[in-house]
Amino acid sequence: MDNLCIGTAQFGIKYGIANKKGQSGIDEIKRIVETASENGIFFYDTAASYGKSESILGKVFSDLNITDKANCITKLSPDFSFISYDELKKAISNSLDKLQISTLWGLLIHRTKIKGDWNNFTTAIKKLKSEKIVKNFGASIYQPEDALRFAKEEYIDIIQVPFNILDRRLLNNDFFDIALENQKKVFIRSIFLQGLLLMDENQLINKKMEWALPYLYRFHDYIENNTIDKKSFALKMVRQYLLDAKLIIGLDSHDQLLENIKILKSKPLPENLINDWCANLPNYPERFLNPSKW
Repeated sequence: MDNLCIGTAQFGIKYGIANKKGQSGIDEIKRIVETASENGIFFYDTAASYGKSESILGKVFSDLNITDKANCITKLSPDFSFISYDELKKAISNSLDKLQISTLWGLLIHRTKIKGDWNNFTTAIKKLKSEKIVKNFGASIYQPEDALRFAKEEYIDIIQVPFNILDRRLLNNDFFDIALENQKKVFIRSIFLQGLLLMDENQLINKKMEWALPYLYRFHDYIENNTIDKKSFALKMVRQYLLDAKLIIGLDSHDQLLENIKILKSKPLPENLINDWCANLPNYPERFLNPSKW
């Protein structure tokens, strides 16, 4: 299951429109990490802005004695301003101390740019990589055009993008093919559109998201006509269509992890079903596909 990455926003803050439990407790997180390691999952996506997520992960890694196996990706604060190499290293060292590790598998910026001189910043990143403080560098992308641009940048190793079964923007611009050609490591987040795809009509109405219902009708009809569970379809379709990408699965409970593992270990979707869905997928509006617009 090394193609999975545990998203840990819920470990430090209440995250996601479908989140019913709030921030995960330390005991629950420990169960999640323990079961993940038993299933060969050692990638974790976190951020300086995810509350106490980094600190909690570090403690759990230490308690379970898997610190040397954990591949951690963290993000600089969205407000980070590059002043000097020393200031950048200090910020990263803070994350390393919390995670109780010596090297970041990945460091991402939250946006396509940071405050400060970009050229000097990338020079500092190269130095951090040469010193083995950071192994891979990249960006967490929100817009398709930015994803495509970063897929062509030599200094970028990782690109984290939002993608789900209703979003064809990165298919339209051939991002995945270009990223693979340029040997970029692609991580996919928001597979369930922050839980929106898994919510029923009443839940959407209660969240004042009833305006999204018309965009979900085709999805609901499709899974009903093909007798498929909506979560299984949403997860398996992305997994099978993009075999070279890693999927970031956000969790707020141990049961969710077990359910996702069970889904991914079950019988694959028929190839013709995946091809049919992708070939006939409409172009949905930005307001629906981008949670920041909700």
